[in-house]
Amino acid sequence: MQKTYFQKLQDPRWQKKRLEALEAAEWTCQCCMDSESTLHVHHRAYFKGREPWDYEVKQLEVLCKDCHESHHEEEDKLKLVSSYVCMDGPFNRDSAASLVAGHCGLPLCKEFVEDPAAYYAGLVAFEINGLWHGGLAAEELRLLAEKLLASNHDFIALVRGYLGTKAPTKAFNA
Repeated sequence: MQKTYFQKLQDPRWQKKRLEALEAAEWTCQCCMDSESTLHVHHRAYFKGREPWDYEVKQLEVLCKDCHESHHEEEDKLKLVSSYVCMDGPFNRDSAASLVAGHCGLPLCKEFVEDPAAYYAGLVAFEINGLWHGGLAAEELRLLAEKLLASNHDFIALVRGYLGTKAPTKAFNA
């Protein structure tokens, strides 16, 4: 007999995974930093055929009740954007996933990356995002983007030179 989702959440394997997530988040909402309210462990995404406990802790998020409810009320922008990505062709879902993997700073491995060039483009965005959060203002980033667009050939040569030293196709893990 098939268990309901609620029944699966009573399973000791989920309870253990839930505690791991709560401990990793130091029993605090990862959105608003509330540590007094009831906390929920939220799956950032669900995958067909996986049980609730078959996820890494990094794929889970600890949210207070209010943040969890608000999250479910909002439209998932990544899912919306993904709905415009073709299944195949030059800008397909594998390339988009590779770009996002780089942007999130995930490791370069076959599990995440099918398109190393898109991955490295995402990694550049990841680094720029780090600069922005490290004190580079939005206006400075806009000016940088304008300079990069104006000197496209210099930028492409710089990126090719940098990537040439990285041997991207050899960086995959088995």
